[in-house]
Amino acid sequence: MGKIGEFLNNKPWHPSSRENQIKIFEAEERQRKEQEKLAERQEELRLEAEREELGALMAKGGLKEKPTAIDFLYKAPTGTSNA
Repeated sequence: MGKIGEFLNNKPWHPSSRENQIKIFEAEERQRKEQEKLAERQEELRLEAEREELGALMAKGGLKEKPTAIDFLYKAPTGTSNA
């Protein structure tokens, strides 16, 4: 029976063939990486929502909101008139 198993493993449709095992491994790796990216993105969205909620509470309480790292993008360059 050993020779039959070896023969079947060489067939392209057999699940135990080396090529199919490689394809399965690569597909599982792609899925794992995609799940990691999704989890990371969900964490980023959760943190952003918390930041926005905190900013809204601070504004409601009369506190000045702490500037973010990209606020400089929305300000006019120094030396230009605001008129």
